[in-house]
Amino acid sequence: MVDDGTTGLETLFGSDEGLEGPDPAADVDSGMGGEGDPVQIGRFVILRRLGQGGMGVVYAAYDNELDRKLAIKLVRSASSRSTDKQLRTRVRREAQAMARLSHPNVVQVYEVGDFGPQVYVAMEFVTGPTLGVWTRARQQTQGSSWREILATYVDAGRGLAAAHAAGIVHRDFKPDNAIVGDDGRVRVLDFGIARGKPLAGAGEAGGERAEPEGPESLSVTDMALDATVAEQSLAAQSQPALGSSHKLSGSLDSARFAEMAPLHTPLTRTGAMVGTPAYMSPEKFEGRATDERSDQFSFAVALWEALYRQRPFPGDTTPTLMVAVLEGRLRAVPADSGVPSWVQAILLKALEREPDRRWPSMEAMLAALADDPIERRRLRLRRGLVAATTAIALLGSAWFAKVQYGDARLAETQERLAQQRKAEAQAERDRALAEAELNAQRTRDTLRVLAVESLEHDPTAAVALLREVEDPAQTRGWRGAAVDLLQQPISPTVIDAHHDRITWTEFSRDGRWLTSTSLDKHCWLWRLDDRGRPAGPAVSLDTGDSLISAVFSPDSRTLVTTDRRGWAFSWRLPATPTIDEALPERLPVIELRGHRDTIWSTRFSHDGRTLLTGSRDGTARIWTPPVDGTGPAVMEASRVLNAGSVIWWADYSHDDRRVAAGTVEGQVLIWTVDDEGPPLIVPGHRKLIQELSWSADDRWIASAGAEGQVRLIDVAAGTSRVIHVHDDRVHRVRFSPDGRALASASRDGTVALWRLDDQGELIEPPRILADHTGDVWTFDFAPDSRSLATGAQDSLVRIWSVAGGPPLVLPGHAADVFRVRFSADGHHLVSGGDDGRLRLWDASWSGLATDYRSPAQNNSSIVVDEAHAQFIVGGREGEISSFHLPTPDEPSLLEAGRSRPVLHSGPVSALAMHPKGWLASGADDTTVRLWPLDQPEAGPIHELPTPSRTVRDLKFDDRGEWLAAALGEQGEILLWSMAELADGRLAPMVVGIHGENGKSSGAFSVAFGPRRLASTGNDGRVVLWPLPGSSGELWEFEGHQGRATHLAYSDDHRRLAVVFSDHIMVWTLDEDGLPATEPVKLPHGTYLHGFVFDRSGRFLISAGADSQAYFWDLERPETSVRYPAATGEARAVRFIFDDRYFAVLSGDATVRLWPSQSSTQPASNEAMVLPVESQPIYLATAHDGRTLLVGSRGDPIRLLRLVDSFELDPLAARLRAATDYCLTVDERMRLLGELRGTAEEAARVCSERVDAPPLFRPGAHDHDHDRK
Repeated sequence: MVDDGTTGLETLFGSDEGLEGPDPAADVDSGMGGEGDPVQIGRFVILRRLGQGGMGVVYAAYDNELDRKLAIKLVRSASSRSTDKQLRTRVRREAQAMARLSHPNVVQVYEVGDFGPQVYVAMEFVTGPTLGVWTRARQQTQGSSWREILATYVDAGRGLAAAHAAGIVHRDFKPDNAIVGDDGRVRVLDFGIARGKPLAGAGEAGGERAEPEGPESLSVTDMALDATVAEQSLAAQSQPALGSSHKLSGSLDSARFAEMAPLHTPLTRTGAMVGTPAYMSPEKFEGRATDERSDQFSFAVALWEALYRQRPFPGDTTPTLMVAVLEGRLRAVPADSGVPSWVQAILLKALEREPDRRWPSMEAMLAALADDPIERRRLRLRRGLVAATTAIALLGSAWFAKVQYGDARLAETQERLAQQRKAEAQAERDRALAEAELNAQRTRDTLRVLAVESLEHDPTAAVALLREVEDPAQTRGWRGAAVDLLQQPISPTVIDAHHDRITWTEFSRDGRWLTSTSLDKHCWLWRLDDRGRPAGPAVSLDTGDSLISAVFSPDSRTLVTTDRRGWAFSWRLPATPTIDEALPERLPVIELRGHRDTIWSTRFSHDGRTLLTGSRDGTARIWTPPVDGTGPAVMEASRVLNAGSVIWWADYSHDDRRVAAGTVEGQVLIWTVDDEGPPLIVPGHRKLIQELSWSADDRWIASAGAEGQVRLIDVAAGTSRVIHVHDDRVHRVRFSPDGRALASASRDGTVALWRLDDQGELIEPPRILADHTGDVWTFDFAPDSRSLATGAQDSLVRIWSVAGGPPLVLPGHAADVFRVRFSADGHHLVSGGDDGRLRLWDASWSGLATDYRSPAQNNSSIVVDEAHAQFIVGGREGEISSFHLPTPDEPSLLEAGRSRPVLHSGPVSALAMHPKGWLASGADDTTVRLWPLDQPEAGPIHELPTPSRTVRDLKFDDRGEWLAAALGEQGEILLWSMAELADGRLAPMVVGIHGENGKSSGAFSVAFGPRRLASTGNDGRVVLWPLPGSSGELWEFEGHQGRATHLAYSDDHRRLAVVFSDHIMVWTLDEDGLPATEPVKLPHGTYLHGFVFDRSGRFLISAGADSQAYFWDLERPETSVRYPAATGEARAVRFIFDDRYFAVLSGDATVRLWPSQSSTQPASNEAMVLPVESQPIYLATAHDGRTLLVGSRGDPIRLLRLVDSFELDPLAARLRAATDYCLTVDERMRLLGELRGTAEEAARVCSERVDAPPLFRPGAHDHDHDRK
């Protein structure tokens, strides 16, 4: 298809100048479109070639008998005789379909016939742009309205409706398959892939039998979104599908067009799968049967795209689009579209995932689109006036009749009829209003859930939006979004404090106050409640200029503010006011007068008696404010320290006996407070010093320089040395409160973090925290010195464990984060940025999803040790790492993995836990190692030699008496007695070998059962080996041509299941542990990755490469329920929450949570989708499935901590408790398309619902703080 054509058929098949020439013979003589083109087909003279596609060639032609121009489609011959006969039949069926559609909005077919071995179809010739080209032109034309676009598409819809009335389903409607003729009439064309409904007698026509329409399957690997495609379908699966299921059948050349199916033959007979992905319905993607409602869906997609200038579902590739369509994830409607909401409501109904929930027919949808409620109200008003006039006339007549004839009963009858009509009209209005309100509510709810996806950068706003959904039970995607959001860090309170950059924010020492300053010349002071949230409106401490800082005294009774003019003010705070006590509008204040330029640094002494300020005027000044806050309105400094150069930072030593200042000249000046003598001058930096920090013992001063150096000054010696060089300016340097760590932050996007030993000496080199993008403006140590918060240019706050590990990322700010500060008790964190917002955070960080990074970043296996609160990861470089396993309610900050001191010499391929606290590890070497789990830093206690390489599996028996191994190289099954290991006998027993007698060698899996060890191998055998000392006999299953891979017993050891590539065999066992019956075969059709039993052993879930998980009831194994894993393979499955749910790990980097068929709750066709890292390869669970661990190659290990319940009411309660934030008016207008008045009212209602106190006094906060 091309977009720049001007005629309908030319646009579709290629343009040709001069097509409209008056002389047909001249056209023929002037040359054909290509070599070998016919001159005449039947009675039709060929004018020229218009173009060609996968089916054949289209010509412009002339009918001399009827004197009209037309188009001829000449269908290519097939490569074989049998296929050619079928093709000819198909084309004739297409012509029959179109010939039945005699309608103004359908391209008319005139004739079908044979031209040698080929078939031709003669049809109406139409000039004009395609509907797609017409739409784009209208969208770019000033003054064009949505009504014009809607009316034109309604005409196209009438063509589809006519087709449906004739028993034809188009199956590929899109704007490029309709033409807006030069006569202004819209015509639908290209019914080449149409399918007709079976008609009476059709079974005998042409010797073919009509069958019910069958399902379809679709290959989507390389399909172009805008190309019509056709592909051979996969065999229909016999299992019933639950929810969205689709099959991937390999690559597809999107430029290749397959022939259409015969009109009355089902697709399962012809194998054709056709359509355009961008406009495909969910049932077509899933391979289900299609009907008129599929055309309705495609029509709605096209109309949505025309009205809103974007397609309704996100996705730039077919797989991503398919997932969005199957999950019902629509884009938010642009706020400036101008299209009324009633049109959107109609389209949303047509875009429902399930056909039964769409409009019953195209006619019904078109009728709804034609029923403009605004015009209807105008018409009702006009009719009302007429009715009123008529009523007056009737009343007059009745009065006359009553007077004339005295017939009272006539008046009673008329009154009764009027009341009846009035009641009926009111009932109809009430019903229509209720239906409209319900549809409007569903539309609002759908838009809210859809808009959540666009708020990935701000989970707090997403929670506020999700909290407004009025009917979560009926809103697709709400539950999954809630579960996902409740694992993310949420700001309990967000304050739109300023309309310019926040320069300072901090908590008071007693935790009762919060302040912020900004370049907008405002300083705010809030009193906090016991939860650390504002308890009432702020007090304004404005001074008339842009403020630099606001610093609390150690006793939390005084707040000093400074500004760019060099003014400083000391504000006296009320003494520990109660929550209910109103704060005064103005606080007592003392002006600290003396500086003549910007005050860059303000610090109280540690005893709170004096104040130190450093200024651009080249002085540092010591002040002694009155302790009780009383005194003169203006006071001067008690001492002036002249630096002779601009001071950027000044600070007291911890004993308050010395003062250090950094200058713009790069010098550090150190004064003794009680000594009037000159300062000690310590040179070193080449540029200005941004900040200084004293060590806890006052032996060292760390300095941050604009040239990128971090220096350490020996105070006693008066010397400095470089300890690190950043690539750019250093913004901040600070020792931790306990004196055991030092950090520096730089414009180069990194933080350098040192650990100090017991003597206060640096342990070099520093750890570099390099996850930031752009400047790291600020950081702060937590009071316990265990964590570090950073704020950066990338708008993110990050929380780092000082001990190591990846950061916890706190998104939400819309611009650079310039200030982060912990509360004195460490329970809260405040951040402020260039967006003017303050965000408060709960610093417990519990219940959040977190990432672990193993040292090698290339994981291969995992095992969970809940007894010691850890999990162990094996890497592809042979390393083994232990990580702390937090409980669901434990803080999320993670320490770095602790590597074992001895490594394997090959990839770690198997891990197993002994019941009494040992870890067995196997790798691609010739050694199995045993480690003590309770001693993470200890080396192996045993190194067990193996006769060959590649340990594929390791298992301990339930009592811990035996350790078994399966070797992949030679196929040995090994067994160690733990009692013999304790005696020092390390050699294993070789129980048996997989791969003897010329069969493929290599053992795959082992498992302990009653008195036996089960094993599988590449030779296709399943063997039950009797354990030493038992009286059991050997049992073997063989004869399978492929390999036997995974095996497992049910918890009660009554069943044994084994994977054979594309199916599972399940044996029911007797009391002796031997198969009691013939095995049950559970077919998959594709490669299997694994399976899991539930606790009862009755139910089994399997995961395969066909992107689906299969749920089997082993008491009724003839059927299964399929659960889609979206666009990726189903890699692993696990039961969770007492088997009431199960988790499916998908190759599309998601975990999908489904209600289990074995639970008493109703099954759902909607999964809760949780994103994880790319290329996930394994899934482990802990804490009864409330904790999920997802491992990926080359990516962090993702730890997901699920909520206590997936039920709607608990989830809604958790969302309400998470934050008191409400969307701003601007956010509502942008995200939901609300008008300002509606948005303002909704914001007011939200504020009342969350019951949060006002943050500002009326009129005090009059700047526009809605974020643009």
